[in-house]
Amino acid sequence: MNTNRNEVLTVEERFVFPEDLKKRAGAIRITEDGKSFFTPVVVFGPDGKTPLSVGGGQSVYSDEYFTGSANTTKVFSKQAVGFGISNTGNNPLTVTIGSNVIEVDSAEGFEQSFKPFTTVMVTASGKFRAYGIFGDIPPVVNPPDTTPPVNVTLLTSVPGERNVQLSWVASTSQDTVAYEVYNGNVLVQSVTVTSLNIQGLLAATAYTFTVKAKDNAGNISSGVSVTATTLNASQPPDTTAPTSVTNLTGAPTETSVLLSWTASVSNDVAAYEVYRGSTLLAAVTTTTFSVTNLTAATGYTFMVKAKDASGNISTGTSVNVTTLSNTLPPDTTAPAEVTNLAAANHTETSLTLSWSASVSLDVASYDIYKDSVFLINVTGTTYNVTGLSADTQYSFSVRAKDLSGNVANGVSVTARTKATVIETGHVEDASLIYYANNPVNDSAITTPNKYFNGTEQFTLVLTAQVMGEYINLLSRQQEANSNSRVRLRIDGGYQLDTTFFGRNTSTSVDSYITIAKSTNTAISNDRFYHIVYVRDASHLSLYIDNVLKGQVACGSNINFDSSGVKGLTIGGKNGSNQTAVTKNAAYYNRALTAAERTRNFNALK
Repeated sequence: MNTNRNEVLTVEERFVFPEDLKKRAGAIRITEDGKSFFTPVVVFGPDGKTPLSVGGGQSVYSDEYFTGSANTTKVFSKQAVGFGISNTGNNPLTVTIGSNVIEVDSAEGFEQSFKPFTTVMVTASGKFRAYGIFGDIPPVVNPPDTTPPVNVTLLTSVPGERNVQLSWVASTSQDTVAYEVYNGNVLVQSVTVTSLNIQGLLAATAYTFTVKAKDNAGNISSGVSVTATTLNASQPPDTTAPTSVTNLTGAPTETSVLLSWTASVSNDVAAYEVYRGSTLLAAVTTTTFSVTNLTAATGYTFMVKAKDASGNISTGTSVNVTTLSNTLPPDTTAPAEVTNLAAANHTETSLTLSWSASVSLDVASYDIYKDSVFLINVTGTTYNVTGLSADTQYSFSVRAKDLSGNVANGVSVTARTKATVIETGHVEDASLIYYANNPVNDSAITTPNKYFNGTEQFTLVLTAQVMGEYINLLSRQQEANSNSRVRLRIDGGYQLDTTFFGRNTSTSVDSYITIAKSTNTAISNDRFYHIVYVRDASHLSLYIDNVLKGQVACGSNINFDSSGVKGLTIGGKNGSNQTAVTKNAAYYNRALTAAERTRNFNALK
């Protein structure tokens, strides 16, 4: 997969869509220009299940492709509105975008829209391919809040002659921002606290007050009401606390205590306040309360106070309770060993380990060791070991590890990597279209039009010794005249002169492609030299004894013309009848690699 191109691949190029994901995501249409696709009418939200209506298909595109085989954090250069990933590894991976965590199984893919984001974390132990999705998909917007908050509780009133003091326990809804207090159907005041003293009332008059919780979206609860009668001028206020509860007991578990008590005998009790130490936990109207989230084997003091309708509170009744100790001993048992540990797919530098899982139900992962040294912890039952040395024996062990951290003794296997194969002799494959050992000097090569053709890449190999100056190693002339089309010649000073005739198809101008002769290209007449010319996609290069001696630009716009030319001649002689001696010659219709050039140099020098 080409991860550098800025375009959208087809779904098949990204990954094979699992059937359930196709049903969730709908069809994806690729436009003819290959640079954008359209999402379906329904785009799914971050949970992958809730459809978000975004109208017609919106134009988006994928970009900023990346790959990996380990934990990776990707920061996109711009805000993304979606993300896609293909898990080509052997183990599941997870994708984390904000608070969204998605697991993608091996050989499966995932693609989905999200609220705009720039950072994504991929937790993986195998290969994956991923990309961001950008464009004008509207941000994922939560639906409007139309749920009213929970009502207040324990609304009490303490009447005076001209006023009533109201108090209540706050709504448990976290988005509550205020409380609206009504006298009958008339709003008296909106407050943010849990009490209000209503003034300006008539004496000896009954009133009904209602308190409604209000959230930050403007939703208002149904309300809780209380009826209070103001005092007449001769009636004193109630300042007498109710009697305390009796028979307070606590039934403990490891992390909780169930409190129970006998109700106060006062007939105006409105609620019971439950304390842990000096901290108010709750106000209830029943005679039981369960205290949770406690610590095992820990002592606590609880108190219950009765509260009447006038707000008077009793002194309280206390009880000391100790939670139970943990009943289960810690897990110190190692899991069962893995079985069928084997090594396969040996190369010079890698091999694959595989095993059957431990039968213990609480196994969490497997520790892998190489020669008794910890290598990696994995959750699957295969692992590809890399970075090994050729023809070397290793010992590997796999140890099952459970949720409590207990580790099995481990099962071992020995394995040897493959030895490095050293190829000998010169390169012989289908690209070798000419080879001659000790060719006759100044002789013609048959079917000359097969060589140095058009924009074809090639490698020419000559192992030769010259006996004097001004001697051709290889030459080809035009039929109509003696103009050289190819001339590789030892010039004065024993400098190698290189000339190829070509046409620049971009400018339609004929020109000679030359590597300038210099002291860098000089040889002597006392030994054989290994001379190689390579034309690749961009250059014509000269190597003497496997060392680069010259290079010139020669791209696909340079066309070598082999039509209308005389035969191709190997070797030659000068005016003093001094000749070139060629030990071997080879022509490949491709550019050899550096390793292949070295192999030929060792075989043919």
